[in-house]
Amino acid sequence: RKNPFLQRSDSTLCLGCPPPDPFDTPMSEALPLADQPHLLQP
Repeated sequence: RKNPFLQRSDSTLCLGCPPPDPFDTPMSEALPLADQPHLLQP
């Protein structure tokens, strides 16, 4: 039996665009703080 309170809405299933390809996206764009950890220093 499905509980209507626990049903997932359509808004959580589709974000509107496909995720970036991890092999085509440069690290500086995908993980900028991992590429430049000095930005985390106060």
